[in-house]
Amino acid sequence: MSTVSSYSSHGRVSRRRLLRGAVVTVGGLAGAAMVGCSSSAPKPAATAAAPQAAGTSAPVARKYPPGQKIPIVAGKIKDGGTFTEGATTVSSEFDSHTGLTSHVQRNSGDLALLPDQWTGELVPSLVESWEVPDPTTFILKLRDNVALHDIPPWNGRIFNVEDLAFNFNRIAGNTAEAEGLPKAAFQRAATMNGLKSVEIVDKSRVKLTLNGPNGQFLSGLTDHRSFMIPKEQVQVGFKDPLKLAHTGQYTLTEFDRTKEVYTRFDKSWRGKPHIDTFKRIVIPDRAAIAAAFISKQTTALAGPTPTEQKTIASARPDALYYESSGYQWNNLRPNTKYGALSDARVRKAISLSLNFPEMAEANYGKAASYWGVIGNPYPEAWTSEKVLTLPGYNVSTKDKDIAEGVKMMTASGHAGGEGVAYEILVSFGSIPYRENSLRMQAQLQKIFPKIKIIVKPAADAVSFSKLQSGKDFQVIAYTVGANSAASLEAYTHYHTKGSRNYGSFSNAECDALLEKSVAAIKTEERKQILETWQTKVFEEWMPIWAFAHPPVNAFVQPNLQGFEVGMGPWSEWWEYYRIGDMGFIG
Repeated sequence: MSTVSSYSSHGRVSRRRLLRGAVVTVGGLAGAAMVGCSSSAPKPAATAAAPQAAGTSAPVARKYPPGQKIPIVAGKIKDGGTFTEGATTVSSEFDSHTGLTSHVQRNSGDLALLPDQWTGELVPSLVESWEVPDPTTFILKLRDNVALHDIPPWNGRIFNVEDLAFNFNRIAGNTAEAEGLPKAAFQRAATMNGLKSVEIVDKSRVKLTLNGPNGQFLSGLTDHRSFMIPKEQVQVGFKDPLKLAHTGQYTLTEFDRTKEVYTRFDKSWRGKPHIDTFKRIVIPDRAAIAAAFISKQTTALAGPTPTEQKTIASARPDALYYESSGYQWNNLRPNTKYGALSDARVRKAISLSLNFPEMAEANYGKAASYWGVIGNPYPEAWTSEKVLTLPGYNVSTKDKDIAEGVKMMTASGHAGGEGVAYEILVSFGSIPYRENSLRMQAQLQKIFPKIKIIVKPAADAVSFSKLQSGKDFQVIAYTVGANSAASLEAYTHYHTKGSRNYGSFSNAECDALLEKSVAAIKTEERKQILETWQTKVFEEWMPIWAFAHPPVNAFVQPNLQGFEVGMGPWSEWWEYYRIGDMGFIG
């Protein structure tokens, strides 16, 4: 394992220190200790004025949108077996509240709420129902009898409302001082935007109070890194993944540099899963991973490139291919405080000069879709079709766009790119992001012969996460696993105080528009605000270079039933997380 220090691999924090920090935290751990502090009964859930309606519905069988490739496997599931995935490395981050991603928790944990993987609508999870008495109050009911894994010191105890309240405070960053971490370490804090207090109402309900209306607050709880943990986990620490306790259908039981193994947890509130074991094994490179799938050593191959698709379809015509539209947004993000990149004209000139479709199709073929400012699965966002008409994306106006970019670069005082120099930090082990960086380098050096661009892959995932969250880079090449609410996603990445505003972008007009969008209750009002905002970002501010949405795609062995539960634009929350709903036939 890496020895690089990281927020996401920090060790133990004493209970005394954590609780001492809670005393001075507004809406912090002190709120989590106020059991029974509200004796009044909650009001009935509001309907007309509520930011999000009360809900108890669960996912149902559906017809899939046109254009998706979703094979359905018939037959009777036979309990047992191992789902095996090949990967170039094992998981490297174990605290999903502060880490870059959440691989361990996807296999072993639960979120408070889920987004429907096709529509983004709220789906119950550990929170089984909710009430909205007014636009600034949310009362969440915890599901009964949710058992934690049989790991000391929890030993299968019930996940309770104190745990639930603790998680909300921690995700919001209210425990940062007590844990000895910078507030910036809590990269999902903006998903809890406006949280004023967390109060335990009774043994099953928690009340969240906001400073003001937030029309999509509950959707912030669906972020796929906001997994629920027991309140003692901070004291136990996050360095040893075998000491992490969650509530999901699988428990991490083996972990070393070559593999991680998850074993069925029969006490899961979701019920006994069909598959006994999930195993992630380390295979040195992508070609070997594809070969392992072809030879049936692995169960699935996620994210096959166009070249891999042709190879596998030829070698294994019986393999099932799944593909749906995606929501992750690949990007290169400049540090807007760094050198020439602090000038919006330079950033815009670069955007005009790049050929985004050429880059995307090299990685994903025609399956890619395009986003301009925020991801296109949102109803408030620009569609892929609209984006392809914009400068930089419209192939029919490419020469004109380049000419305008050259003119703008010259006007900024950097004729031919002179004085524009930056290093692109590439996310560890990520081939598409490296390829995007190299193509940017090649395209821009043809147009601006004096520009200087260096592509530098990160040493490992942990160090990349620390550099990104610490805003210690010049340009980064990565992707964004989006939140299912447009206003929260926009605020998180573009507001001056956004917890994932890694590029340090700051603009007063931008902040004001984003604050209005967060407060908007009605979708149409929010859509109008974000339309103005997207136009401003794209035409004037350009704080990010938006590439494409890769498809959600995978090859699967033909005897696996139920893989469709991991498909859809919002499937990041469901992929592998719902292996317990899958099973082998025959």
